[in-house]
Amino acid sequence: MIDAFELRLADLLADRLAGASPVQLVTRVRDGVAALVAGRARVTVRVLGAQPSVELGDDRRHARRVQMSFELRTLLRLEGAVLVEVEVASAQSDTGGTNQRAALVDAVDRVLVALHAEDVRDGSAFDTDEDLGFELDAFRLERVEARAEGAPDARFFDLHFRYTGRFWPVEPPVAGEIIDVAATRMATLPLRIPTALVARPGGADLRVPIELELRARGGAPERLTARLLGSSPPGELVGDALGQPPGTVGYAPDARGRYEVVYRPPQAVAGRARARVALALASAERGTVELGELAIEVVE
Repeated sequence: MIDAFELRLADLLADRLAGASPVQLVTRVRDGVAALVAGRARVTVRVLGAQPSVELGDDRRHARRVQMSFELRTLLRLEGAVLVEVEVASAQSDTGGTNQRAALVDAVDRVLVALHAEDVRDGSAFDTDEDLGFELDAFRLERVEARAEGAPDARFFDLHFRYTGRFWPVEPPVAGEIIDVAATRMATLPLRIPTALVARPGGADLRVPIELELRARGGAPERLTARLLGSSPPGELVGDALGQPPGTVGYAPDARGRYEVVYRPPQAVAGRARARVALALASAERGTVELGELAIEVVE
């Protein structure tokens, strides 16, 4: 995200300064430092950092329009600083650095004008037909400073900018074969879930019948899944181990089309406990579809 922003800024500035006689090249620190030609400017772009532009950040998933469709992205609103360094080397014949100073100021002027364009300031100039992982809302000049340090025959100006925008992780485009048959599962809601269920510690398994009208097409499994909720729930569920996610078991329909969830209570509890069971439609590849929840009281 941040690296893509820095690269796009360097590319954008290079395009807009193309043909500008005082500018030799636009680069980034990570791309290495090329030798300067006397009287020509090197412009170096670097993003100094980023911080949340709202309290504690904003990493909710947002729908983002991509061409004719929408995609969900984990989006962060960030703001930060950008440093654009302009450096010009002096020629041996440039007594007093007069020509060097003139080239440096000329290059700085051109950079300032290029980055003050309306489409740069509102962020739209950074857009391309690729998913870069960011969209800027604003890009503004903060200050310009002269800098004397560095090689004795080179002069510097530091141009400080501020930016704010939305950033997200770039995800690879969906690719694969065309879907001829879509596996679908349909259930009639609301689900009829038994209530007032009670189990005894150390007692027999509690069998809970679930009446569910489930239809599956295209190879989708006709299975009900169950999972105990909580970090340390009392007891366990007995069924076919599905493995994903851990602790989830599955049930196939019986001859009458009903599903039977089997709960095995713990050997002992301190007073009473409640076991909460999440019910969902099974899926081998995607997240399960939640249907409802049943509660079992475990009482001495």
